[in-house]
Amino acid sequence: MLFHTPAFIVFLIVVFTLWSLTPRAWYREVIILLASLFFYGFWDVRFLPLLVGVWVLTWLTINRMHAAPDGSRKRAMFSILGVVLLLAILAIFKYVGFFGDVFGGREQLAALELLPANLLDSVAPLGLSFVTFQAIGLIVDYRRGELTEAPGLFATGRFLTFFPQLIAGPIERYTHLAPQLEGKALAQQPPIDRRIATGLTLFAIGFFRKAVGDLLGFYTDPIFDDIGNAEPHLVMLGLLGFTLQIYFDFAGYSEMARGIGRLFGVDLAINFRAPYFARNIQDFWRRWNMTLSFWFRDYLYIPLGGSRLGVPRHVLNLFVTMTLCGLWHGAAINFVVWGALHAIFQSVLVLKRLALPRRRERGAATTPADWISSVGARILTLLCVIYAWMFFRIRSAEDLWIAHEKLGAFFLDPIIGAVNLPLMVLIGCCFALDGWIERRGDYVTPLGQAIGHRRLIVWGLLSAVLICAGALILSVMPARVFIYFEF
Repeated sequence: MLFHTPAFIVFLIVVFTLWSLTPRAWYREVIILLASLFFYGFWDVRFLPLLVGVWVLTWLTINRMHAAPDGSRKRAMFSILGVVLLLAILAIFKYVGFFGDVFGGREQLAALELLPANLLDSVAPLGLSFVTFQAIGLIVDYRRGELTEAPGLFATGRFLTFFPQLIAGPIERYTHLAPQLEGKALAQQPPIDRRIATGLTLFAIGFFRKAVGDLLGFYTDPIFDDIGNAEPHLVMLGLLGFTLQIYFDFAGYSEMARGIGRLFGVDLAINFRAPYFARNIQDFWRRWNMTLSFWFRDYLYIPLGGSRLGVPRHVLNLFVTMTLCGLWHGAAINFVVWGALHAIFQSVLVLKRLALPRRRERGAATTPADWISSVGARILTLLCVIYAWMFFRIRSAEDLWIAHEKLGAFFLDPIIGAVNLPLMVLIGCCFALDGWIERRGDYVTPLGQAIGHRRLIVWGLLSAVLICAGALILSVMPARVFIYFEF
């Protein structure tokens, strides 16, 4: 079920009604867990046992770790075994075909008949990458002693399968999400009007962004599907359009997920903070898919040594982290190249800071020179991000070469053509919201403060306008799957 389809709206209304009418906290826990399993099984019930398997494997790993003495070798071995098994599941369902292509062993793998015949060509089960990383984070956090007690079987299940963030994140930490899903927390909720107001507004903002992203896809997909016959200016516009499309699509999903969570009194992690306003490429990754960035930082980059072991090791750690981040996004070479490009950009920034005195990067510009420097840095960062998105969107090496030729021709003869004014207005509305987030940090706190005041009417009207506008846009085209569902 996609968040922006009638089937999901009916599902959400039924679950929210049952949940709201249930007085007992334990029953609410059961409703959330069963609803999450139904939500996942509705996509493809064949993969529901896989989700349950990841859940049980994670719980068994922590259970065995809990039975071993603190700091013992046995506890460490169980944690390593659990992580390896989870990564093996992810590799089998997502990367077998990729590594078969890279190392020339696809035919040999197929001949062994150890795996289903269609597994080498199939798409990974929905949300498997997100669930696996969340499960690994739970195991590592328990080993590090960040959990006060070992989670039980059902607590682990609720944490890993909570349906608003099950498919495409945000990738939550147990210490943040699990306490909100416990019986006492579910029973002691804010007033229903406050939850509906904040949840509906977040959902409406995400719904509108998703609609604008789908509209952009309506224009960009034909360009990339036949890039060889596209005019140079159309390739440039297509690249700019995809830059906006993937952001509005993923940020829209994240905001819709947060809105759904708020209906149940659950505050999911913020996943985007105006990433295209970033001061540099490192700042971009502090704003884009934040929970994934923090996951790689805490569970890979810092354990590798981070920036503490000298510049060469720092650069190596960046390449390892970002290349694996690219591979996490998709089982294809273009995603690896996309990640490596971001590693190059970050490495250049590291070397620049080493060679030049570090200028102030935080705070408001106080002089014209500061302002020009700040704006220039943001534009340069955005250009790097846009260029890298080309490798993310185009899968074929031949098409990538053609795209570079077309972009070169565009800069020699930059003809833009007619501007779609209504589309520009919709994009402007989305970025106006980003500008507000950049200044205020978030829009949930002021919304919560609006309850009981006249401003609540304004928020309600805003939500209605955004939902109606999004529905109008989506009514003229088929519903599109969220881009990050593929990963």
